[in-house]
Amino acid sequence: MTALTKNKIIPFDTADRLVQKAKRYTESPERYLEEQEQADALLMKVLKFADHETRIKIILLLGFFAREKIAAFLVEFLINEEEDEDFKNFIAVQLSRIIPDLRDPQPFIETLLSLFSSDDPELRMNAATSLAWEGNFQAAIPLIELLFDSDTEVQQCAVYCLSRLGDDRIFTLLTDRLKHGTENQQKCILFNLWHFDSRREQCISIYLEHLDHPDPEFRLDALALMRMISDPGEHISVYHKCLNDDDPRIRALAVEHLQEVSAEERAEFMKRLQQMVSDSSLDVRRAAVSLLKSED
Repeated sequence: MTALTKNKIIPFDTADRLVQKAKRYTESPERYLEEQEQADALLMKVLKFADHETRIKIILLLGFFAREKIAAFLVEFLINEEEDEDFKNFIAVQLSRIIPDLRDPQPFIETLLSLFSSDDPELRMNAATSLAWEGNFQAAIPLIELLFDSDTEVQQCAVYCLSRLGDDRIFTLLTDRLKHGTENQQKCILFNLWHFDSRREQCISIYLEHLDHPDPEFRLDALALMRMISDPGEHISVYHKCLNDDDPRIRALAVEHLQEVSAEERAEFMKRLQQMVSDSSLDVRRAAVSLLKSED
């Protein structure tokens, strides 16, 4: 029995022994550091045919201790059509962490940018994700162009990647697309605005506005996202509206949020909360009963 690699055939028994040796390095970074030169050679060889879990561990180890050696390998895996998509998604995230710390990241940036013209939407998304690190402003314009990609998932990926660049100017662009983009793109933008720490107050204002959106999905998302960047007590008045929303998911979530405010702040809602014990939704009733029990 044999294991096929790109360049040659390795007997399975030999391949298994190499994988076991590689595991000893991934399980003991101290041992790896003691034998790093020969360990790197072995691990890069095993990376071509090891099982999924071992490959992940090898990439994490080499990405930390030998990023200059592993970066080119990872780009090759990213481009390889025969590789598993989940594995390539993982590689894209690792590249976004490895490339910024390389002595010369430019060749890698240029290679990844060139993949934006690929016919494969998965490859376009993975290339974009690989470039999504704070301060990588040369990727901004190409990523903006991906907002208008023919593939919806690529558009959404571009939103995420742009939000990771740390450029406040992109916040204005995304808020404009929040008004004019497709529904899926608007939802994606809403989920990523909180990444802009310096625009917290503007972000909160946008979420507050979306609590009045005609689509309950937007209202639900806005309420959940509000909790990520502010305490419920900061905008306590909005919960009068949320507790009376037509959508039971929003009513239930509002009750859950009120569990986090002080008893004094919650006092003005007690009459409505007592009514919600008889709500038509089981989830709302449970949430209300749980909160009222905590008052005892």
